[in-house]
Amino acid sequence: MPRRRVFRLWIRHGDALAREVGESEARNMLASARRRLPVLEGRRAIMLPLCRPTEEGSASGITRPGRGDGGRGPDERNRT
Repeated sequence: MPRRRVFRLWIRHGDALAREVGESEARNMLASARRRLPVLEGRRAIMLPLCRPTEEGSASGITRPGRGDGGRGPDERNRT
């Protein structure tokens, strides 16, 4: 996970970080990294692609350009 890598780099290069962003901001960033890094160690990033089924019941209902509606799907803002 990229965040773990960034946090480790902040901790490893804390002096250079302070020179780049200032002492106060570096202290905040390092405190955040030290607080969050142990929590992230036990987690795993997962991506789940989700899409609505089409009327036929398949999961290939991803909107494609050229549908006649400009590539937009139905407006769902007002649905309850």
